[in-house]
Amino acid sequence: MKGGREQLRYIRTIVYISVFWFVWTSTTYVYAAVQVNTGTVNVTTSLALRAKPDVKSTALAWMKKGEVVEVVSRQGEWYQVKYKKKLGYANAPYIKVETNQEPTMQPTPKPLPALEETEKEPIQKEERPTGENIFKVVIDAGHGGKDNGATGTIGNKEKDLTLMIAERVESKLKNNPSYDVIMTRTRELDEELMKKKVKQQPKEKANIANDKQADIFVSIHINSATSAPSASGTETLYNGTQQDKKLVEVMHKHAIKATGFKNRGVKIRPNLVVLRDTKMPAVLLEVGFMSNHNENMTMLNPEFQERVAQGIVDGINEYFNMANPTFDQEVGFIFCY
Repeated sequence: MKGGREQLRYIRTIVYISVFWFVWTSTTYVYAAVQVNTGTVNVTTSLALRAKPDVKSTALAWMKKGEVVEVVSRQGEWYQVKYKKKLGYANAPYIKVETNQEPTMQPTPKPLPALEETEKEPIQKEERPTGENIFKVVIDAGHGGKDNGATGTIGNKEKDLTLMIAERVESKLKNNPSYDVIMTRTRELDEELMKKKVKQQPKEKANIANDKQADIFVSIHINSATSAPSASGTETLYNGTQQDKKLVEVMHKHAIKATGFKNRGVKIRPNLVVLRDTKMPAVLLEVGFMSNHNENMTMLNPEFQERVAQGIVDGINEYFNMANPTFDQEVGFIFCY
């Protein structure tokens, strides 16, 4: 019997050692299969570190240009990287790998149900024929060509001011690979329209947004009330549909924060062409009053224009539930009058 116990103990020892060896060698194999390289963030301003390899996934952090990260693996167009003790995913085209060897291609792991993170319901997008996962932003600087819009207290033209703001919005949005930015009016186009002595019609702008299948439509205007020169403030318009309600609320909040002007609220304007004829969520922002001398001079300040442009971008970012690297708080059609 004693010999039997010794034999059983011996068998147990072998089993324990075997199990330990299996786990140890398996673990060693997994880590040996991962090639860790160094990469440098290569964007104009910042790049999102996302929880999953998806542009709609939660942004864990924002990495600035020139920052160094550990590149663990690659999954299609995404790198799995380690940044400031956080493990996440970044768009591969914006990470410059410093070694001659690309990170080992890793199969997409099947997540464990118990470890799945809780996220807000993503915005439902229309399925694109190309299968792309990018939000389309159409930015329109109001008026154009022979249509100057309102005139400011020192003779400045509304179409010029809206284009200045729109160009700043375009520049900021293009730094984010999640956005496909489309301008309905550029300086070059405006010059062509002037040569032809024609106006750029609101219907044309709505058609551009529809043809491009834009995800949202945000219209930026400059107000005027020559009969009431003391009129002031920022307001945001929409056509009153439920589809547009979330967008108008978010954009108005950020517009008020950016301008610092009087809050004139959200108003329903169902007959405006750019709000009525666009097929996606649409809003129209009135930044301030050109007929109010103080507001007009403020809006001509480049620093103010920069702040308003950032506010528009922040509103767009929040709408798409993405973190923003500049403000503490996520395409669309931006229409400026």
